[in-house]
Amino acid sequence: MPVYYFKEAKNDVPELLIDEEKHYIRVSGSSYPEDIIEVYGDFLLDLSNIKIEPNSELICDFRFDILSSTTMRILHEIFTLFENYLEAGKEIVVNWFYDPDDEDMKDIGLTFAEILNLKINVISKESHH
Repeated sequence: MPVYYFKEAKNDVPELLIDEEKHYIRVSGSSYPEDIIEVYGDFLLDLSNIKIEPNSELICDFRFDILSSTTMRILHEIFTLFENYLEAGKEIVVNWFYDPDDEDMKDIGLTFAEILNLKINVISKESHH
């Protein structure tokens, strides 16, 4: 049975989606929860157990409005997991969407792209619907 994970967005918690069958992950919304492990713990566990078929790519969309520093640490864990997938020969596409008026969110995406061994597409939400 494929791993499928979904958590609905709330005020301080983003939508979290893993669709193993479609090889798709989405994290979308605001992320400044009081208990970061409660929010991301199961998501990280399921993400670490996802099976990616050979010759297929995992598409990962990140669309944040607001990020806390603890969310940044969790993102680093997620991206490190993705780097491990790459080392195992899997294809990963990471899309980092930002509001064109939010230079900070754009800079966060560009910084992750610089420090990680992942190709991260930093995309203005205005240019991609």
